[in-house]
Amino acid sequence: MGMAMHLASLLLLLLSISTVADAVDDDAVALLAFKAAAVGGDGGYALPSSTGGFCSWEGVTCQGQPRRVVALSLPSRGLNGVLSPAVGNLSSLTVLDLGSNRLSGAVPASLGRLRRLETLNLSSNVFSGEIPANLSSCTSLASIGLQSNQLRGRLPPELGDKLTRLRSSGCGRPTSPVPSRRRWPTCHRSVKCPSHSTSSRAPPSLLASAAFRASDTLTAPSTASPFTGTIPESLSNLTALKLLDFTDNRFSGHVPPTLGRLPALQRLLLAINRLQADDSEGWEFITSLSNCSQLQTLLINDNPGLSGQLPSSIGNLSVTLQHLYLNSIGINGSIPTSIGNLVGLEFLSVANTSISGAVPDSIGKLGKLTQLDFYNTHLSGSIPSSIGNLTGLISLYAYSASFDGVIPASLGKLKNLMALDLSNNHLNGSIPREIFRLPLLSRFLDLSHNSLTGQLPSEVGSMVPDSIGRCTVLEQLMLDNNSFEGRIPQSLENLKGLRVLNLSMNMLSGNIPDAIGSIRDLQQLSLAHNYLTGIIPTVLQNLSLLSKLDLSFNNLQGEVPQKGIFKSLTNLSITANDELCGGIQQLHLAPCHEKSSGNKNRKGQSLAIALAATGVLIFLVFATVFSCLLYKKIGRKQNKPILRSITEEHYERVTYHTLANPLGPDAAIAIDAELAGAGVGAGHSMAGAGAGAAATGDATANPAVVPPLAAPSSPHHAGARSGRGQSWGWPPSSLWIRPRLTTAAATRTSSSPSSLSHQTRVVPVGARRAVDRRMKTKRSPTTATPQPTLMSFVARQCWCLHPRCAPRLIQP
Repeated sequence: MGMAMHLASLLLLLLSISTVADAVDDDAVALLAFKAAAVGGDGGYALPSSTGGFCSWEGVTCQGQPRRVVALSLPSRGLNGVLSPAVGNLSSLTVLDLGSNRLSGAVPASLGRLRRLETLNLSSNVFSGEIPANLSSCTSLASIGLQSNQLRGRLPPELGDKLTRLRSSGCGRPTSPVPSRRRWPTCHRSVKCPSHSTSSRAPPSLLASAAFRASDTLTAPSTASPFTGTIPESLSNLTALKLLDFTDNRFSGHVPPTLGRLPALQRLLLAINRLQADDSEGWEFITSLSNCSQLQTLLINDNPGLSGQLPSSIGNLSVTLQHLYLNSIGINGSIPTSIGNLVGLEFLSVANTSISGAVPDSIGKLGKLTQLDFYNTHLSGSIPSSIGNLTGLISLYAYSASFDGVIPASLGKLKNLMALDLSNNHLNGSIPREIFRLPLLSRFLDLSHNSLTGQLPSEVGSMVPDSIGRCTVLEQLMLDNNSFEGRIPQSLENLKGLRVLNLSMNMLSGNIPDAIGSIRDLQQLSLAHNYLTGIIPTVLQNLSLLSKLDLSFNNLQGEVPQKGIFKSLTNLSITANDELCGGIQQLHLAPCHEKSSGNKNRKGQSLAIALAATGVLIFLVFATVFSCLLYKKIGRKQNKPILRSITEEHYERVTYHTLANPLGPDAAIAIDAELAGAGVGAGHSMAGAGAGAAATGDATANPAVVPPLAAPSSPHHAGARSGRGQSWGWPPSSLWIRPRLTTAAATRTSSSPSSLSHQTRVVPVGARRAVDRRMKTKRSPTTATPQPTLMSFVARQCWCLHPRCAPRLIQP
């Protein structure tokens, strides 16, 4: 009996020894098969051999007596080929880590025999096919990583039913030697959903499993085969969930409002999907998330289907919210004023949206903000001065919007600001000095494409304030496409770290300051389309890092340097500077000496043209004056016959006979009486006759005759006076006839032009001027201007009634 018992024990020992020996041999065979199937990145074997047995191979860890393989860890070794199914024979294996290689083919179903396997990492390979359902037999699994492969098909629901120990992931890979379970680090419980085909969905059984309910992290990494469909409402069962990351998948439909039932939720990442919402429905989840009092991050960016007005309930989110990404979605309307309630925000982005209207002043309540994104929006109005209250702000991006008005000086309070971009707006006015006193402004300052103006005193510069020199670490300064005037300030030399300087498309004038040549780190310099003059500073060719230089469309002159950036046309532009000369041959500029000669010739030609033009102008002036004078002179000569003709038409035609006896046959009596009364001579017989005629004649019909200075004594004249009606030698050579208007003549109408109502005096010729002066003196200002008469016409034509004047009279 005892002997039998002893023999049985010996047999069992032999069998056990044989089994252990077989298991050790299985480990060796499995490793050799794995080694043959997986080729190393250098073309060698995956497991370099050594003389100490397989337990000394790289990546292999053995424990116990006899020595069994408990870990096979070869991450990032560049392994190719396939994963041998023989690995399933490593029955003591607890860790299999082959992540970040290039293994392909299917995941072996034999891995389901590894009952002791706790960590499985096959991520970031090229595995294809379906996920083996018998992985659910690995009941000891605590961490599984299958993401970033080309797996397809459905996610086996058995994984959620049987893998009750699935707890930890993301705490690093165990390294050799593998620590015991008691020494594993305490990690947060998480689940990474492997990616799969676009036709599968997360199974409800998986989400309802005990493992998922105890998880605090749920991620669905994006690969070439992202998730689709709607986000399951059953996620609300994961009451311990802190992180839900469905970034970069193809989830569609509405975000379930049931997510508000996750009281421990801290981070909700739904960016880059196809989620939808509008003004009628879909935004309810924002309201429900107000129940998540620990929420810190909300990312719903890059979902174009999220449209409509941003609900005002967004201001009811937890004050613990730090990151709010609303960029690149379809929202419109204005920013709710309630946004100011999120006093814990550190990052706010509404960029790349159709949001419009003015920025509410309540934005100034977000004192913890470090980054504010308003770029590529329709926001308009003035930039609120309350932004100056965001003293923790590091970056302010508001480019390509519709802001107008002036830049608020309150931005100078942003002492932590490192980047400011307000380009492509409608801002006007000058740049506040306070901006250039920001101590940490270092990344860039971009105010380009606005309507900014301003001119400072010439000793400071009028493009930017001289205090910009304090921003010694500023790397990029873009002020192009504005209306700045004046000179480029010398203080730019203080910007030792400046890499990009763009001042093009302004109205800058003066010389390019040599101080720019002292900015050794300068890589891009653009001063095009200004009014710069003078020469190109030769110090610019010493900037060894300068890779782009644009000086085109200015008024530069002189010789072009030939070293440094000026050696090639690849990144150099100096076009439309007509006074430049020299330089490299490819510029096709005239040599500088010819250019100078050409300049002198052009100056001489210009002077000659100017003198010729002046001479022509003077000649034209004199010719014009001479023509005017000649025209007036000729005009007067031509007008005289016309006036004479008009005068002749005004008076009646008379004959010589009428002129010889103009007063009729009774005139002699009147003349003798007038002469006698004038006392010409006492012995003249005309006195009595003149007196009688004067006493009885009509004063208005008979003219009065004034005696000459000396009475004629010829017999002919005496005889003429002795007989009435006889000719008395008319006209005497010493008499002058001058008509005088009477009252009747002044009132005579033009209807009786033949009636002459004049009184005529015969006066000595020598007394003519005295008579004229007397008549002019007696003429009253109120007397009517004498009408032209026949006698006045005759008197003006001939001053004396002499026969030599007869040819000037009208022939009968």
